[in-house]
Amino acid sequence: MSFNLGNLARRGAPIAALIAAAALALAAAGCGRHSSDSGATSTTVTEPATQAPTAVVASAPNPSDTTQTKEPPNGATLSRDSVPPEVQATAVDSVVTPGAVVEISALASPDVVDMGLSDGIGREQPFAYDSTMKVWRAFYRVPIRSSKDKIGLSVTATNDGGHWRRVWVFLNLQP
Repeated sequence: MSFNLGNLARRGAPIAALIAAAALALAAAGCGRHSSDSGATSTTVTEPATQAPTAVVASAPNPSDTTQTKEPPNGATLSRDSVPPEVQATAVDSVVTPGAVVEISALASPDVVDMGLSDGIGREQPFAYDSTMKVWRAFYRVPIRSSKDKIGLSVTATNDGGHWRRVWVFLNLQP
C-alpha cells in the first residue's frame, strides 16, 4: 500500500480547517466568558475626568462631613440592633436518665430580651434571667420514653431588634 501525499493533503485540508475553526470559536467564546465573570466578581467605579482622584483614609466618622455613605444591601440599616445576639448554652449534666430534670444555663450578650428552650417534640419553655449570677436558666424534664439515645435541645436568644441566634445542647440518654 502506497501513500500519496497530495491525495492525503486534499482530504485532510477540510478536516484541519474545521478543527481550526472550532478551536478559534472556543477561544473567542472563552475570552468573552472570562470577561463577564470578572465583571461579576469585581466592581469598578469610574469617576468623571473633571474630578481629581481622592484617597480613602480610615478615621472616625464626623457628623459635619457632607460625604455620602454607602447604603447596605436590601435597605438594611446598620445599628447595634441590626446584629443577632450572642449566646452559649450548656447542660449541667450531659448524661441523663429518662424522667430526670436537667438544668440548662446560658450566657448571652446584654441585648438579649427573651430566650426559649425547645426539644422539637412540642415542649417549649422560656428561660428565666438570674440577675445575681447574670445567667439565663431553664429546667427540662427528660421524656420517659424515647426511641433515641440522644436528645437535642434548641436554645434561641432574641434581642430588641427581633434578631435571634439558636444554639444546641445535646443530652445523652442513659438506660
